[in-house]
Amino acid sequence: MLVLAFVCALLCHGILSYPTGAPEVACQNMTPQHGDPPAEPQPEPSPYWAEITAKEERIFDFTIYGDETNNIEGFMIQARDRSTSQLLGTFDAIENEVKLINCLGGTGNCATHPSALVNITSVTVTWNAAESDPLDNINFVYTVVKEGNEFWVNQIAPLVIP
Repeated sequence: MLVLAFVCALLCHGILSYPTGAPEVACQNMTPQHGDPPAEPQPEPSPYWAEITAKEERIFDFTIYGDETNNIEGFMIQARDRSTSQLLGTFDAIENEVKLINCLGGTGNCATHPSALVNITSVTVTWNAAESDPLDNINFVYTVVKEGNEFWVNQIAPLVIP
């Protein structure tokens, strides 16, 4: 009986979370649809932080960091216009590391995990600004999942151009 309960718990976790990345339904509010009913985001400040590095004139690396006690099981990242919240640019897919989803009528404008991550303390994605994107008015908005129902949404990292 104990084995049956354990197997059910494992199967339910897989059903109630998204080990293959965020679904398109999460594009608007960046909230994972984990659980039934869906779990609420963590109210305390996030233990994760982000860094943005310019690679070329309109190409940037965006990295989310955790630590040994705050691994990253999942993520969702978008670049948005600070004034309008419109999604901007595109991300690069990386096989087995970064999967793209098409949000709110765009193409490749949201990066997520392609499978549940294990013992990962950082994740880096590459973002490509379109020629028309206002680089002085962009926020990266991201969600980080520590595990199942423990996640932080709508974290903000502004793009700062020196």
